Amino acid sequence: MKQNGISLLETVVAATILAGSVMTVCGLSAKSLRSVRLNQEYEKAWDYMDRQLVLIDTAGVEVLTEGTSKSGQFESFDGRIWRWTAQAEETELVGLYDVSMQVEWLSAGRLRQIRCQTRLSGQPMMLDATEASSETTGNQGTGQR
Repeated sequence: MKQNGISLLETVVAATILAGSVMTVCGLSAKSLRSVRLNQEYEKAWDYMDRQLVLIDTAGVEVLTEGTSKSGQFESFDGRIWRWTAQAEETELVGLYDVSMQVEWLSAGRLRQIRCQTRLSGQPMMLDATEASSETTGNQGTGQR
């Protein structure tokens, strides 16, 4: 006799194959989401480091050379603490400083960190604005516009 339809054994094998493939896809998706979250954290850390370097450059790198190193922290909206440390050493060129900086944070129970080395000039950016405004007031005093 010829049977129409599928047997119980075929159904169990098909269900097992389907469950295995679904589990594999779910595992890969979860790993991908963790990777995206970690990349976002690294991007945020680089952004915080860039902001701090701009502040140091604006105030003048001499604020770092007064002591051994300076440190501080940022707090993000999710309550996570990002700690930074920076130090500077004057190079053989007068007015040029080697600046080392790092940012650390906790992520999933592990300490993560990024490091950066750059060079900054010793003159703060605010002096440029002050010089420009003094040139403008100097020209107004002579009658030139």
